[in-house]
Amino acid sequence: MNKSTYGERLFEAYLESQGIAFEREPTLPRVSQLIDFVIDHPTHGKILFEVKDIVNPMPVSGLSSFDPYKPIREHIEEGTRKFKSTADYVCGLVLAAPPGSFVQLNKPYVMLGAMYGDLGFRVPLIQGPTPPEKEEVRSEFLVGKGKMVRPSRIQNTRIAALISIQEFAVWHLSMRKYMHTDDGRTINERMQDIYDGVAGLPEDSEAKETGVTVWENAAATKKLPTDLFRGEMDAWYEASGNQQILAFIGERRRALGADD
Repeated sequence: MNKSTYGERLFEAYLESQGIAFEREPTLPRVSQLIDFVIDHPTHGKILFEVKDIVNPMPVSGLSSFDPYKPIREHIEEGTRKFKSTADYVCGLVLAAPPGSFVQLNKPYVMLGAMYGDLGFRVPLIQGPTPPEKEEVRSEFLVGKGKMVRPSRIQNTRIAALISIQEFAVWHLSMRKYMHTDDGRTINERMQDIYDGVAGLPEDSEAKETGVTVWENAAATKKLPTDLFRGEMDAWYEASGNQQILAFIGERRRALGADD
């Protein structure tokens, strides 16, 4: 086994914190490659998780373009190749961003856009002098460049879900929520509370808590069991019909306003 990456260490620590037993790179029947993590589930059998670290530099300052989907899509391609011979198993692709890497693994429009297509807008064509009722500009994912579906076919049925794992800065989240609490006091008054140490923020300003976000793949033939990844700092975007809905969010994560 090679030296563990940042993402592998983070995911391993997360599984241990949740009491989830796992194997590291075991040999599997009819699977040609070693998979990073394998867990035994009582109803779904062996579930395979491959971890990918996304190392992406900060965007260039000044006038420039930035494609938030590109680094994620590249790693979905890598995961697809790794899971080439795993049709008998449920598979999840875990994505992590090491410190200093710029990638938006917690933004729904980025993650779902990487999966299904660039976020765009559908604008109604108005013909005639009287606009039709209930016609409005709406945002939607435009099929074309996404890695799970293509314009003429379903592209990726093997990966059950993308799983973002990250360390949440607890002090920062608590401070942000305190500063934006609306109870009639001013921002300056709340800032003074923080300086005076009476805001009730965590004592350790460097404290972090690890959580995962599950982005279910609507095109997958096998699904992750829904009793996984239900921790206090976890969230789950479920594919339901033609929608992707936030079906679960941990109480600690909700209280900190991590997704606000």
